[in-house]
Amino acid sequence: MLIGGINWVRPKWTSALSLGECSLNITLLIIGLMKPILQAPDAIMSGGELPSPPTIAQVGNFLVSGSIMLVSFYRNPIVRTGQ
Repeated sequence: MLIGGINWVRPKWTSALSLGECSLNITLLIIGLMKPILQAPDAIMSGGELPSPPTIAQVGNFLVSGSIMLVSFYRNPIVRTGQ
């Protein structure tokens, strides 16, 4: 809602704000999928319980939403023109 308000007040910032939001979403998506994988060696070394691996549904959601986010990232005018 905050980004929408800023875009309404400053329309010239739309490309930069959407690029930042998309980059943040992609980063959080990757961290969310990789967190259990990266925690596994620590759990093995400490003898604790292993984190559950990503399910097929989680991987499918990752692929669908990641694809959409990448398309919107590369369609951004700032990325296309390199400004």
